[in-house]
Amino acid sequence: MGSKTAKGFGDRNELGPRPPNMTEAEAERHHKMDYYNNARGRFFGQYARDAGMPINEAYVQTTRWCLLSVNDGLLTTMKYPSTPSTRPSMTRTHQSLLVAAGLLLAGQAFMIAVFCFLFFPAVSHGFGPDAEVPEAEGNLLAAGSVGIGLILTALGGWVIARVIRSLARQTSAARPLATAVPVQMLLITATIADGWPLATALTSLLLTVLLASYICDRRLRSKKACELNQ
Repeated sequence: MGSKTAKGFGDRNELGPRPPNMTEAEAERHHKMDYYNNARGRFFGQYARDAGMPINEAYVQTTRWCLLSVNDGLLTTMKYPSTPSTRPSMTRTHQSLLVAAGLLLAGQAFMIAVFCFLFFPAVSHGFGPDAEVPEAEGNLLAAGSVGIGLILTALGGWVIARVIRSLARQTSAARPLATAVPVQMLLITATIADGWPLATALTSLLLTVLLASYICDRRLRSKKACELNQ
């Protein structure tokens, strides 16, 4: 069965009568939601077919992609106020870890901004006559410091925003957490090389919190996937 045939089956399924407990507007929204989600499912199926996957592998992979789309909030959904939600929510430990990660990341971003935008550019030409650095080299060091600071603070801000959204929506924060972990590893390496034990300790603490949050997040995703399979 190709994507066109699948589309025909899916579209005809939407032609059924409106449920008695739905208004016309709700039914229309429901149809649009199903059309969009069906299209995404056909995309996964067509991709597996074009890639030449065997049927069993295609079934496993497309099912996994659909579950990931549900967990990551990439599909269209509708809320029904009269129906209590049974979606698994974050534990208090998970929420506390994400809050701690966000606060630590905010503090780290502030310290990076102070160091990269203010302190290092101010001393990049040396502290005194005996430690002067050539102007061109000093300007290059200052520009590099600002560039690195911009990248790190922007990345930290993006991770913090995604963590806040995850807390508000009770959804997965795996992507921002997985992005932040290698960055913290690089920062730990840099602080060890420069001989900053306090910065190393604080960054190690942040890395530990991020890893613990990621583990809790994976458990939440697994729980959601299990409930979807039931």
